[in-house]
Amino acid sequence: MAKIRNYLYVGIDSAGSRINGTGRAASEQELELRLAKGGVDILSIKEQRSLNISFGGARVTLRDIVALTIQLEQLLRAGLSLMDVLNDMAASTENRALREILSDIYDQMAGGKSFSDALAAYPQHFDKVFIYLVKVGEDSGSLEQTLSQLADMKKWQDELQSKAKKIMIYPTILLVVITAVFMFMMVFVVPDIVKFVTDMGGELGPSTVALIATSEFVVNCWYLILTMPVVLVVSIKVLLKHSAGFRFGWDRMILKLPLFGEIIRKIKLARMANTIGVMYSSGISLPDIIRRVRNIMGNAVLERALDRVGASINDGRSIHESFELTNEFPPLVTRMIRVGENTGRMDEAMTNISYFYDREAKEMIERIEPAIEPLLTITMAIIIGWVMSAVLGPVYDIITQI
Repeated sequence: MAKIRNYLYVGIDSAGSRINGTGRAASEQELELRLAKGGVDILSIKEQRSLNISFGGARVTLRDIVALTIQLEQLLRAGLSLMDVLNDMAASTENRALREILSDIYDQMAGGKSFSDALAAYPQHFDKVFIYLVKVGEDSGSLEQTLSQLADMKKWQDELQSKAKKIMIYPTILLVVITAVFMFMMVFVVPDIVKFVTDMGGELGPSTVALIATSEFVVNCWYLILTMPVVLVVSIKVLLKHSAGFRFGWDRMILKLPLFGEIIRKIKLARMANTIGVMYSSGISLPDIIRRVRNIMGNAVLERALDRVGASINDGRSIHESFELTNEFPPLVTRMIRVGENTGRMDEAMTNISYFYDREAKEMIERIEPAIEPLLTITMAIIIGWVMSAVLGPVYDIITQI
């Protein structure tokens, strides 16, 4: 597959005005041909080698995608054509990265591509489900309704993602502070205090010996302490990308983590049900939905479970039975799917599943958040208490001997 590159071009539009723009294509010839179909005569074109949409802090977030989807839906309902909407938004959007994406989508569509095909050039911002639903909306002539559903779905994902991130900010900061204080004490404070104790001839107890050993390790091997976490994270990322077996085992471990694993499972089940509900209400067949939803799960265990669900449905089993046979979905999921299957309201059943697990995940996050601060405070107190007892114990012995 040819590599897609970014190009800067100068041309003359159909009205005879000089225009400057950017475009993405596999070659200069492809971009020139595409623009020519849109009535643009190219004067000059060159590859934009330095383009980086995240340069200088400009990047496209999930919240930007939510706002974009809402604006597209509202402007289309107001009667504007999609090309006019994209052109106006590309000119008025403040986010440089998003502006470049919208300009390129406009250029691709001017060259004859569909909206969904143009979006597919940016998989990091528009996932496969998003693109597929847009395609369904284009084919059925109900793009406004599809965008409205996608806006609700993306807005829900953004809220849940923000809630999950919120719980990690304070613990991360406090953990960094604890680590920094511990390192400072081990490197600068403890060696001087221990030297004083040993010079006074005090007897060293087990806790003091352990403290000295820890301090010596930190002083002598500080580079290992700083580099090992980085090496570990990079190694895990490489293995997750290149080893299917490692990824499956890792994702299985994540789902089995005490408390946090349950939250992650609930979040993923909520997202799965929400996406299935939106796609089902758009008239897409369930086997096709299962095939596409598995690509956004982000967990190999649940992806494999959905593969088995799709295979079971193709073999003629009922939907709820197919989910039940995987042993990966809670009884509540299979019961509600059975109800939706029997009543012919599968989209409502999935919406109810999504609502239930979304609420459960948020409630668990809210319960955990207040407990993290005292837990980390206790951890800090234990470390300081250990250092103080290891140091003051021998000092007390020396004083009593005097």
